[in-house]
Amino acid sequence: MKIREALMEASIRPEHVRCILLTHPHLDHAGSAAEVKSLTRAEVIAHERSRAILETGARQLPMTPTPGRLNKALFRMFVKDVLDPLVVVDHVAVDGEELFGLDGLKAIHSIGHIAFLSEEYGGVLFAGDAASNTFGLRYAISYEDFELGKKSLVKIAKHQFAKACFGHGSVVHSFATPG
Repeated sequence: MKIREALMEASIRPEHVRCILLTHPHLDHAGSAAEVKSLTRAEVIAHERSRAILETGARQLPMTPTPGRLNKALFRMFVKDVLDPLVVVDHVAVDGEELFGLDGLKAIHSIGHIAFLSEEYGGVLFAGDAASNTFGLRYAISYEDFELGKKSLVKIAKHQFAKACFGHGSVVHSFATPG
């Protein structure tokens, strides 16, 4: 398993992993959650809307591509209506909640997703698929509802952070957000 190898390479023992933060239930983000939970015995934290998908293997929420030919092409190539693997969600994160024992890590709900914000290091945002930074900073290639996706980005952007990490694409450093 690549995750076990990555932990070993970083000199992290599996039992030191306390939490598995799932931004959303897409296969490319949660596909190994059950295996990682088994390896580490860590607590799985997710959004309420993700719970049924993650625990029962229900189909993921319907997605539609965002505007633009590139997004439509990427959507056809990569977004599949697949069954997600089963994993028990130990904690449903509430919007705005500071996650206990995670050094002030805060949950920010967006549509069916959670972004996680750490105030350390000037603020680090873990955006999942709320947006992407492939081919430049842009909308994700798909949302359940594009208008709600845009509103979610406005909500996230109201928070202060110096770095934004995306599920797809590179980190944005010195990210200026409104106060």
